[in-house]
Amino acid sequence: MLSSECVFLLNFISKNSSNGYFVEDVVEIAKEFPSFFNIDEKKVIEILNLLKNYGYISVKYNDGEKVCVTSTAKGTVYLENINENSDNYGGRFYFGLSFFGGFLGGFIGTILVCAFNILIGG
Repeated sequence: MLSSECVFLLNFISKNSSNGYFVEDVVEIAKEFPSFFNIDEKKVIEILNLLKNYGYISVKYNDGEKVCVTSTAKGTVYLENINENSDNYGGRFYFGLSFFGGFLGGFIGTILVCAFNILIGG
């Protein structure tokens, strides 16, 4: 399983390489990452090498400043599997949220009925 940084970069490459290889500055790729990843140029190169070694991307050249890269079929399938799994998680999340909401509503309703009976004196 790839880290979130690797998945983010794989997704970025996949979106930009829909028509084949594309060339980008490593600095510009690092700027694409959200700030909470805290990614610099060295880390981008490391992630690119990792994705290349796993066969998720194909690198035509990488001179440390510019990179020519595309996503492979294996990388595309990996991203599709992640999207399918995240959809399943969403269904479980909403089921749990609905169950909790129903349980909480029943509990609050019971408390209100008991409080009302105590106030009326029944």
